[in-house]
Amino acid sequence: MHSLAKSAAVATIALTCVGGCRDWGRFESVESGAGGSGAGNAGGGSGTSMPSTTGTGTSTGTTSDTTTTTTSGPGGGGGGGDTDCGTLEILSDDFSGSELGWRWGHDTNYFAVQNGTLNLAFPPAPEEAGFQLESNAGFDFRGRTVVLEFSDPPPVDTDFWFDVAGDRTNYLEFVVWGGSTLAFTLEQDDNYLAIDEIAFDPAQHRFLRFREDGGVVYFDTSPDGTSWTEQQQYQVDMIFDPALTSIYVGGYTSGTNPMPVTSVAGITIAEPGTNTLCQSTMLKDDFDDGMRSWAWTKGWEGNCPIDETNGVLKITCGQYAGDSSSYGSTSAFDLTNSSVSVEIADPAEAGSESWLGLRIIRVDNDESFWSFESENGNLVLYEIVDGDWAQVGFQAYDPNSMRFLRIRESGGTVYFEISSDGQTFSNAYQRSAPFDVSQVRVMLAGGASNNASIIDVAFDNLNLGP
Repeated sequence: MHSLAKSAAVATIALTCVGGCRDWGRFESVESGAGGSGAGNAGGGSGTSMPSTTGTGTSTGTTSDTTTTTTSGPGGGGGGGDTDCGTLEILSDDFSGSELGWRWGHDTNYFAVQNGTLNLAFPPAPEEAGFQLESNAGFDFRGRTVVLEFSDPPPVDTDFWFDVAGDRTNYLEFVVWGGSTLAFTLEQDDNYLAIDEIAFDPAQHRFLRFREDGGVVYFDTSPDGTSWTEQQQYQVDMIFDPALTSIYVGGYTSGTNPMPVTSVAGITIAEPGTNTLCQSTMLKDDFDDGMRSWAWTKGWEGNCPIDETNGVLKITCGQYAGDSSSYGSTSAFDLTNSSVSVEIADPAEAGSESWLGLRIIRVDNDESFWSFESENGNLVLYEIVDGDWAQVGFQAYDPNSMRFLRIRESGGTVYFEISSDGQTFSNAYQRSAPFDVSQVRVMLAGGASNNASIIDVAFDNLNLGP
C-alpha cells in the first residue's frame, strides 16, 4: 500500500520504444554465442561474439607461407545474440477478454473488464477504500515509454495513481490528488517524496507518460498524445532496476462521493511481436556478489533469514525455527522446452528437520507449483494445485549424485532430474503439467521446523552448472 492515499479515471495505457527495443544482457551471465569460423583462400577469419542478433566475424585469416602476400579470408559468422524477450510489451492488453488474465493481479472486486475496457469502480459513500491493479511480474522498461490516457478526469475527493515500480516501496509515480493537483512523486525504501506538483488540468493533462532513456525517467504530459511537455525527471536506477519494472494503477476514495466508475480502454504497444517471455534458462545467478539483485524478490524470512554470503545463497534457521524464506524471480519465464537447474551447495541432512527446494510457480496463482526438495535427508517432489499438496516423489537423498537439481519441460511432460556435475542429468521423477508452464516464476526456498540446533542450507549456480 502506498504511503499516501491516492484514485480515478483512465482510458489508455500505451507502451512504445525509443532508441531501439532490444534487450542485451538483461540478466547476469547471459552472453552472446561465439563467432563462427571464416572461410577463404588464406584461411578463415575468426568470428567474434557480438551483442546483436547475428554478430559479425573479423577478417583475420592467416597463411603458413610468410613470404607470400595473400588476402585474409572472410570473417566468421557472428555469434548468436540475446533473445528479444521479457520486455514491457508483454503487458499489452486491449481488455477484450472476459477476465484480466495472468499479467495482472489485484485483491479487490473494484476492477473488472467489460466491452474492451478496464473499469475501476470506487465503492459508494460512506466507505473509505484504497486499491491497486499491479502487473504480476516485472519486465524491461529500458528505452520505452508507458502512456496512460484519462477518459474522464479523476473524481473530486478521490486520488488516482499511475506508477512504474520495482516493488511496492520503490517506484516513480503520477498522482492526481483530489481531482485538482497533479504531483510527480517517488517512494524509495518506504520514504515518500513529492518531487513537484502543479494544478491538474483535465484537458492539458489528458495523457500521462513515463519515458525511460539512459537511466533517466521523464514525467511527460500531453493534451492529445502527440505533443508532449516534460514536467520532471528522475534517475531511475537510484530507486530500482528499470530492466525489471512493474506497472501499478490504483485509487483511493474517502467515501464522500456517490460510487464513481472510471475505465481504461487498453494497453497498446508500438512494436507488436516482441511481447514474449524469456526462456527459464535465461535467469542466471552465481550469488558471488554478496547482494540481492532486482532479479529476485526476497520472501518470508522470520526465523530463517536468507542472504548471499561466501558465494552461495544461504538460509540460516535458528533453533526450533518453524519458519522458512525464499528468493523468488521478479520476472516471469517460459518453461516450455526449457529448464531451470541449481546446485545444492549445502543440503538438508537427515535428522536436521530442514529442507530446501527449487520451485516452479504459476504466475497468476501462487497456490499452484512444484517444489523439488532436499528434505531431511530425502529427495522429495511436491505437486501443489490450487493449494492442495501432494507428495508425488520420495527417495533417499545422495549429496554426491544429487548435487544438482533440474526441472525441465518437453512435450507436455515435466522432468525432475538429478546430476553429480551439473552437466549430465538423469530422471528422478516426471509429471504431466497440471497448469500452464509457459508463464511461471522461479523460486529458491528453504526452512526448518522442529530443529534442535541452528541449521544452514544453501544454493549455488542457478542455471550455470558447475
